[in-house]
Amino acid sequence: MSEQHEARLQNLENGHNMLVRDYTRLNDAIVKISESLTQLVVIQERNKEIMSCIEHQQSSIDKLDGRLDALEVQQPQLLELRSWVLGAFGTIIGSVLVAMLALVIK
Repeated sequence: MSEQHEARLQNLENGHNMLVRDYTRLNDAIVKISESLTQLVVIQERNKEIMSCIEHQQSSIDKLDGRLDALEVQQPQLLELRSWVLGAFGTIIGSVLVAMLALVIK
């Protein structure tokens, strides 16, 4: 009977040792999962910040796009106005030069 008790005790000790190893592995896995979840939360917060910056930049781009559209509409008119201003400026300078020549010739 003693051998049976000793064999059962040995089996119980082996089973206990296996349970301890399994518990240790599970505990290690839980610690790693916890660390991974912490890193995931940090990554999600960074992602939220990045998305906020992207949304802000997108709204800035949209505003600039509207301004660019307005400038593209006005550009032909500005080019025409520039040609008129340059023509008037050339006419004024030409008139001044002719007047100066007339004074010199007299």
